[in-house]
Amino acid sequence: MPRIVPYLLVCATLGLGTAQSVGQPTDEQNVADAARLEALDRCRAGILDAGARPAERRRWAEQLFSYDSTEATALGVELLRLNDHPGVQQALCEVVVDLARKRPDRLEPAFVTPLVDLLGTQAEGLRSAAARALAGFPDSGVPEKLGALAARDDAPLIMRLAAVDALTPNTHRRE
Repeated sequence: MPRIVPYLLVCATLGLGTAQSVGQPTDEQNVADAARLEALDRCRAGILDAGARPAERRRWAEQLFSYDSTEATALGVELLRLNDHPGVQQALCEVVVDLARKRPDRLEPAFVTPLVDLLGTQAEGLRSAAARALAGFPDSGVPEKLGALAARDDAPLIMRLAAVDALTPNTHRRE
C-alpha cells in the first residue's frame, strides 16, 4: 500500500487522472505560448526600432532566430520582405549567415525566396549579404534555383551576378 501514495502524488502533481482531455492546452501552456509571442513581439519591435544601431538590430535578430518555432520563422520571413528597411534585412541576412555556419539544421527553406528576391536590390551590401546567406543553403534545391537565376537572360545583371556569388562557395566545378 505505501507504493500507491507516491504514485497518486505524482499523478496529482502532473495533472494525470483529471477530467482534462488529452491535447487540450493547459493554463501553463497558454501562459508559455503568450510569453513566447510576447518575446517575439519584443524582437520585432527591437529589429524595427528606427533608432537601433546595426549591432543592436543584429542582437535582436539573433534572439528572434534563437526561437525554434513557426511563428519565429514567419516573422523572419516577414521582416526579410520589408523593402523599406534595408538595415533590418541586412541584420537578418547576417544572422542567417551565422546560422548556416553554426547551426545549418536550423536553416528554414521559407527564407530562400525572400533572400533570392534580395539579390536584385540596388544596395550592394544587402545584395552581398543575401548572397552569403543563400550560400549557406547547399541543399533544398537552392543551388539549382540560383543556377537557373544566373542563367536567365531576362533577369537583371546584378541579380544574376549575385546568384553566381551565392553559388561560388558550394560549387567545385568551373562551369
